[in-house]
Amino acid sequence: MTELFKLSDGNEVSLPLVCDEALACFMAFPARVNSLPQLPGGLKPLAVGGRTICALLLADYRSMSIGPYREMVMMAPVRYKGGARPPVTRGVFVHEIAVTSEVSRLTGMEVWGFPKYLADITVDQGPGGIKIKMESHKSAFEASLPGWGIPVPAKAPLPVFTVKEGKLLLSYIKMKGLMYLAPPATAKIKMSSGQSTLSFLGESKRAVASGFMKVKKATLGEAVFEDDLPRL
Repeated sequence: MTELFKLSDGNEVSLPLVCDEALACFMAFPARVNSLPQLPGGLKPLAVGGRTICALLLADYRSMSIGPYREMVMMAPVRYKGGARPPVTRGVFVHEIAVTSEVSRLTGMEVWGFPKYLADITVDQGPGGIKIKMESHKSAFEASLPGWGIPVPAKAPLPVFTVKEGKLLLSYIKMKGLMYLAPPATAKIKMSSGQSTLSFLGESKRAVASGFMKVKKATLGEAVFEDDLPRL
């Protein structure tokens, strides 16, 4: 079942968002919990000894219901410790999203509260592997991934927590396709502003795990759970 959502610019988008073709690259990096922004009430980081694993997702949505675009998502694993009862108590919290599309930026912010901003993102996939570049007013990021890996069929929902208008929301990103588990990726970050949560990586890091996925289908629907955040 689809529903229309009217954006602040007057345009309407159909929910859930549906993607029929995409390339999704994943990179996992170790980070200190205290280097990340504070989580909203009800959420706690999943960590051991003050360290956690953060993930960067770079998606090239080639066929999307709101038009093709690319995005880079910085997220970290969390557990829900609030008083309400969501369908799941573990997932990821999205700290930052860079996107190449204004309609994606507005839709993400106004439907789910995703902290989206515009950036230039390129994805080059060739015989030498996959090369990613992102540049914005906050930071610049480059990564290289091998173009090969161990193929594994993948189909699983990803629980995602966000904050919108004083409420903690839980939504699901559902992807299915063929995942390729690859050797660790290399990444280089050039900070132009202290506002970016990419700063936890430092100047240069090698991922502890990486992979890419040839997505055959992906959807993102409206929130299935919301909880009022404590007022400051």
